Amino acid sequence: MHETEMPAQAYIDHLSWALAAHLVRICCKKQVSQNSVSGKIPAERLRAIDDYIDAHLAFDIGVRDLAKAAGYSPIYFSRLFRETMGIPPYQYLLEKRVAAVRNALFSSAQLADIALVTGFCNQEHMTRAFRKHHKITPGRYRREQAGLVAPKD
Repeated sequence: MHETEMPAQAYIDHLSWALAAHLVRICCKKQVSQNSVSGKIPAERLRAIDDYIDAHLAFDIGVRDLAKAAGYSPIYFSRLFRETMGIPPYQYLLEKRVAAVRNALFSSAQLADIALVTGFCNQEHMTRAFRKHHKITPGRYRREQAGLVAPKD
């Protein structure tokens, strides 16, 4: 790669990450508004939870953090969240992390870096979670999306 191409590639990578983060926010806000109709946690508090997750995705997020973002005690929050969303808070957080990984796979970032940016402790943990949700590894998903390998049946 020529020296003049390096800044362009960095700019493209930055735009890819920004787009991926934006898509995760849009996707998750739609999910919140659809799920909050039948639940007990008001939509604005669910949005506060999503905003907190989006802002802290790379960090260790616990039920206490989510409960504080929503304005509830941790025990009450866990029960209400499960009643509202149909899954426990940790499962919801994991699904948001996996969605962020899926979007980040369209960038040229290394898998280990994607794992850290999306809050997984390492690439192996990210791969296990991604495979559980999508029945395919992140590397293979990336290659299939790039058209480098034929999709599995």
